[in-house]
Amino acid sequence: MPSESAGSTPGSGLARTVQKPNTIKALSATLIALALCIGIGPPLPEGVTPESGFESIGNASMGFVPGATTYTLQNGVETSVQWTAVGAQPWLSIAPSSGVLGPGGSVDIMIVINPAANGLPPGDYKDNISFNWTVLRGDMNGDTRVSTADVALFAAVATGQNTDTDLFRVADMNEDGSVDGRDGAGFTAAILGN
Repeated sequence: MPSESAGSTPGSGLARTVQKPNTIKALSATLIALALCIGIGPPLPEGVTPESGFESIGNASMGFVPGATTYTLQNGVETSVQWTAVGAQPWLSIAPSSGVLGPGGSVDIMIVINPAANGLPPGDYKDNISFNWTVLRGDMNGDTRVSTADVALFAAVATGQNTDTDLFRVADMNEDGSVDGRDGAGFTAAILGN
């Protein structure tokens, strides 16, 4: 059963972790369990699906069944987010492992038990797969990049002409709770790719 814990992360808004059991078991008693740890910058209502874990059983001669699973990461907020998916064990491959999702965007992430699992002796093995995402600071128009096309909206938020809270969070480049001239330097650096 998934477990959740909530807490605040400085500058990132709501943070949440969801753990889901994922298991692979090699014949001759090798079991690998994977738990999903989903860290959330801004809340993503759609989040990661499926909500169930992953179990696999096998050995070097037969392979692992199932050998892979797919999770879908969905961005349900009105801003672009940068995301990563990470596992700690060498017998896991994750593809793609990072990217940027625009508002309403989604990506399928393949988790594969790779050939390194063939060398595991019989036993139980566990790993965590962590999905993390944060607001793409400076991407005012939600096109998944920071460019000169974002300047007008950034200026409107910085001058108080636009008070949309999602845009405010995106424009607050230094995450100090205000959008002002200090954020302008970070915004310019993001446009220039620095």
